[in-house]
Parts: sequence; structure tokens; C-alpha cells
Amino acid sequence: MSLVVAIKTLEGLVLAVDSRMVIAPVDTEGVAQAPGTYDNITTNLFSFKPPHNFIAAVSYGQPVLGNRAVSGYFAEFNEYLSEQRPERLSVYDFASELSQFFTTKWDDVQAPPLGGQLSFLIAGYDDKETTGHVYGARIPENIEPVELMEGLPFGILPDGEARIIGRIIAGYDITLTDVVNQNLTEKEKLELRLPIPYDLLSLRAAVNLAIALIRATIDLQNLAIIPHTSGGPIDVCTITSVEGLTYFQRKEITGER
Repeated sequence: MSLVVAIKTLEGLVLAVDSRMVIAPVDTEGVAQAPGTYDNITTNLFSFKPPHNFIAAVSYGQPVLGNRAVSGYFAEFNEYLSEQRPERLSVYDFASELSQFFTTKWDDVQAPPLGGQLSFLIAGYDDKETTGHVYGARIPENIEPVELMEGLPFGILPDGEARIIGRIIAGYDITLTDVVNQNLTEKEKLELRLPIPYDLLSLRAAVNLAIALIRATIDLQNLAIIPHTSGGPIDVCTITSVEGLTYFQRKEITGER
């Protein structure tokens, strides 16, 4: 599973995700074989034609649907929007359309094996609003989009392969959440957190933070005896209520020339 980071700032939104694909083939009896990893062959971050250019989506989790990479369906979804929903949609309505589109595709291929699911984060701005929205949807488990960070004008949301980020940001592994909630006060939990002033972050600083966290996960996975599920180039975009979506080129992120 890839690692995605969404950051809300008072200037705009940041979405970042690694680009590794991890595919575990199955034999004719449905038994999983050794997984393979593939880098730099696709992206998990998607933009859309105007007037939907104030929204971005990230795909993570199940990388293949039927005999196609999940990324391969997004061009088809873009065309569907142009033909069926040419008006500017709210972020919620857009997320609902995307979820329903992929639910139909899921049903068409009779779902992938081994209990996999498609996971999406959809982020953007409603028309004439200055506070961004982030929605999550999982197919087939939670088809109805759920707003994440609701009511928060700023903050960070990692998802997917987020255990290492949890240790850095929150001060503990996410598997210990119940233990921490039962034994620590809110003040004590706050003292564990990395003291980043999200209310003061510029959009560029939020981009740097997202890249640093994903890069740390990739580098530490490579050193640890754990599955190396994150890797490849990191894709990042910003979204503002005025300019819409802007990509950061991979060479800007990696320092390549």
C-alpha cells in the first residue's frame, strides 16, 4: 500500500503520495505468490480537466483492478466527467462520482482476490469557498465518501502505509492508539507530538513537510526488516481556491537536473 499525505494550510491544500506499485500475484487456486514491486511506471496522484481542476485524487491500496492498473481507469473517468458532469461539482459530489465509477468497475471484474480494496483521498475546493475539503472512500467497504478533517482549517492527515509517520508526528505507532488513549491525557498526548505550527505553514513549507515524511518512510523501510511498500518518485500537488491545482515536477522534489 502506498503512503499518502494530505495537509491543510490557510493558503491551500497539499496532496503527496509515493508511486510504488506492490503486486502480489495469485495462482490458479487463489493462493498469493511472492509480491513484486514496480517503481516509476505510474502515478497515484490524478488531476482533472476544467472545471474540475480545483480537485485532485489519490489512489492507494489495491493497485490493479482486473487486468489493468487502477491508474489506467482515470483517463476514462476524465472523459466520463466531460460528457456526463461538465459543470463544476462540489468536492463531495465529485468524490461520490469517483466512488460510484470505481464501484461499477469493481463489480464488472467481480472484485480482486484476497480481500483487497480500492482506497481514495479526494481533496479540493467548492466554488466560492476558501476552506478546502478532504474526503476518503474505500471500495467495496465504504463507498459513501466521508469527510476527513471536517471543520479543521489546517492540519495533517497521513493514510495508507502511515506507521512510520505516526511515530514521527504523533510520537507513537498507530497500533498503540487504543493504549495511548486509555492511559494518557490530552495534554500528555500533545506533549508527544512533533510541534509543527500548522496554522503558520506556508504552502511551500507544507510541500516540504509532506515530501520529508514520505521520504523518511521510504528510507527507513529500506533499512528495516519490514515490507518495502513505499518507494519510487514522490508526486505532489497543491490546490488553492483561486489557482486550482498545481503540480510539483518530480525533478523539483528529488533535486534531479
